[in-house]
Amino acid sequence: DAEIKISHLMKKISDIQSQLTSGQDAATVELKREISRQSKEIESEKRQNSVLMKEISSLKNMIEELTDKCKQFDKQEKQLRIQIQHTEKQLIEQGILIEESKSLKATVSTVNGLIQVKEEESLELSKKIQLLNAELQ
Repeated sequence: DAEIKISHLMKKISDIQSQLTSGQDAATVELKREISRQSKEIESEKRQNSVLMKEISSLKNMIEELTDKCKQFDKQEKQLRIQIQHTEKQLIEQGILIEESKSLKATVSTVNGLIQVKEEESLELSKKIQLLNAELQ
């Protein structure tokens, strides 16, 4: 009777060990699946991070290029401002020269008028001298 109980207990222990082993095997399989799934997620995130790093690098390069272009535009703007100021000075000087030219033309015209008057007076004097010379003879 005791042997039957021992045999029965041994059978229960064997069944429990078998259940534990199959439970451990199932847990191991599930754990391996979870590790595989997480490894795939990590690899996917690594690829995404790599893509993002490339995009960030590309954006940094674009920012550097735009910064350089802005610096060039600033230099060009300064040069254009200097050219504009120089051109404005030239235009002012030309305006002054035009005014001086008008003034000189008016003066030349006045002088020409005076010369004409003097020539007319000189002609009259020449005529008078000829008349006087004629009278003296």
